[in-house]
Parts: sequence; structure tokens; C-alpha cells
Amino acid sequence: MKLTKNSASALSMVSAVCALSASAFAAGNVDTATQQIQRVNLKQKFQEPASEAVPSLYSGESSDIGQQFVVKPSKVRTKHEWIEAALDVQYGSTNNALLAESATRDSTLMISTAQIALTPPPITLGNGQLALKTGYRHQKFNYGVWSGNERSFNDLDFDVSTIFAQGRYVFNENWMASAGVDYNRLLSAARLPTDPGMYTEFYTEVVPSIALERRFKVDDKSMFTASIGANWHVTRIDSPNTDHNDRIDEVFMASYMRELAPNLVVQPFYRAAYTQFTRIHSRRDLLQTVGVVVAYSINKWTSVRAFANYEGRDSSEVSVTDYQKLDAGLGASFQVRF
Repeated sequence: MKLTKNSASALSMVSAVCALSASAFAAGNVDTATQQIQRVNLKQKFQEPASEAVPSLYSGESSDIGQQFVVKPSKVRTKHEWIEAALDVQYGSTNNALLAESATRDSTLMISTAQIALTPPPITLGNGQLALKTGYRHQKFNYGVWSGNERSFNDLDFDVSTIFAQGRYVFNENWMASAGVDYNRLLSAARLPTDPGMYTEFYTEVVPSIALERRFKVDDKSMFTASIGANWHVTRIDSPNTDHNDRIDEVFMASYMRELAPNLVVQPFYRAAYTQFTRIHSRRDLLQTVGVVVAYSINKWTSVRAFANYEGRDSSEVSVTDYQKLDAGLGASFQVRF
């Protein structure tokens, strides 16, 4: 499929829609996946304060189905690790690559993520601890890989370049409040006749976010987590009506995690996001996702996972398609701190 100047703007809009939904497919984003590595001893983790990842795109979407952990200071003083670096690769299939209401098209999707972050030592405040993180994340979304029809979808390929900063305050053992801000740039991998081989920026957004999480220990091998949050997307797209994607998400998330065997956990989850578009006052979207992840920690650096999730959108705007899609696949993550 070749891209012309006349179709570039329309394709950018399609790519933006696919990109903003893709984090649901990428349930194992790098923040989530690297925390699965730390579940080598789940029982021990129940004795530590928890923390939640701030997703890269549709904050809380997606994508964020795992728990992060801020380790309590131990009696033995150890050297703090200031830098966190992570790599993640996820490959799977989706039965609705174009988010269509009907005439859906199957495709594979590979998501490759690299992230590096500065992680200062946690700060004790009152009866809790404040952990800060800032860094850069780059993700590549490639459709049709190893499917035999990659050429039919290659114009949908895109990259996401993210600068992020976040803070998480863990208090009263089982409560966590978080706030952060992401700056996302979406880059089209489609090759234009005027600039072959060049990536084109077609969407940017600044996303401040807040969230509150509570976890409940069920027994020594399982726990339940619930969270609420809000994200404000201040957007710009390379087309007329550049700010019509500005919106506020109100997000609810619930998940249950259980240790099946040493180093092996399963986590079913449910997420609902109610989105109000601030420039198109008549538009309200409800995006619901239900899924499950099974993760295995090979060692403290590496984990693998399998996932499946079902997603559906209902919109009050008649010009916006409602859709359903099913995603499934495998992933692997590697993380180091120094």
C-alpha cells in the first residue's frame, strides 16, 4: 500500500486512532513487564509497599495491569541504584487492526520498547515514602510482522517517543498516590514520496495524570488491587482542528494476582475509561478492557509472559465508530539497575 500526499493526512488520523488504542494491546508495557521480574518472591512482596506504573499513552489503559513495588529500607545499608534501563518485546495478533465496527481485518503486531530512567533514592515523608522517576521511552509498533501481509499494513507502523516524570507516594502500607506527566510524540513510519526514509511527526500530546490505588491481601499467594485516576490529554495533530483530540480520561482499574508456582503468577484484570472530549462537547467515549496475563520470572533481570485481552469502545458521537477487538500474544522483558 503506497502513501500519497493526498492520503497522508487521512492516514495520520487512522494511525493516531490505532496508536491511542494500542496500549491496550501492549498490556505488557515496559514499566509493567519489568515489575513482573521482581515477583521472584511474591510472599515477600506482600510485605512491601506497592506502586503503579504510569502508562505511556492512554494512561492507566492499557496497559497497566501489573503492580510496581517500592522496597522498604532495610537494616543493611546498600548502595542505591540510580539508573534503570529496560528492554521489552511483545508479539501477538489482533482481530481488528483498524478499529472498525464491521469488516474487521486481522493483523499481527510487534511492539518493541526501550526505556532508561533516573531513579533517585526514595524520600521519607510522614508515614510514607515518595519515589521519583524521570526518563525517556521509545516504542516501535509494527503491523503485519511475520504474517505474509506486512505490505498491506506497513503504512500503519508508527513510533512513540516519550519523555516522562512521575512520583509515587506509598502510605499506610497498602495505599499509593501517584502523579506524573508524559510528553508523547507519535511518528509515522510511512514513506512519503517527498521524503523517502524519513519519519514524520503527526501527533503530540502532554498528559498530566493522577491516581490513587489500594491493595488488599487475600492470602499469602494472592492479592486484589483497585485504582482510580484521571488523565488530561492536551493534544496537537498535523491536520485541521489540531486540538480536537483534547480530552480527559476518568479511569477505574481492578486486578487480581495469584502465584501459581514459584516465579509464576497469573493476573486477570478489568479496566474502564470514561473519556470526555473538551473541544467536542457532545462526545463521550467508554472504553472497557478485560484480560489476563500469565508471567514467569526467569531471574531478577528477565521475565516472559503470555496475555489475552478483549476491548470494546462505545461513543456518543455518531461519526466515531464503536468497535470490539481481541488481542493475544507473548512478550519478554529485560531490566538492569546500576
